[in-house]
Amino acid sequence: DTRTITTAISLETNKGEFASGIALALVLIFIAFILNFIIHKLKRY
Repeated sequence: DTRTITTAISLETNKGEFASGIALALVLIFIAFILNFIIHKLKRY
């Protein structure tokens, strides 16, 4: 049973666990920002 973070967010909010869903969403956004920052820094060199 493979579960991605977006599926986990959907399942948590469907169960009414909005705090868990929002926390997972914030983690996903944080990961996206970090990857974006790293890629941007690597493109400079």
